[in-house]
Amino acid sequence: MSPDADFGVRVSGDSMEPEIMDNDIVLIDQGKRDVTPGRLYAIGFDEAIYLKRIDILPGKVILKST
Repeated sequence: MSPDADFGVRVSGDSMEPEIMDNDIVLIDQGKRDVTPGRLYAIGFDEAIYLKRIDILPGKVILKST
């Protein structure tokens, strides 16, 4: 883990409750690039960051809320 690749962000929304609550602060490690199904990831899309669990099926990546 590289300290230069880490940053904290305040969560807005309730899609991952009760695991991650609205207004929590999470640490994001941009240095990790390997995807493991079932783990929690920060996904950047349209200038926003989403915290979701990832499942991988043949030809598909599925993002899941808690």
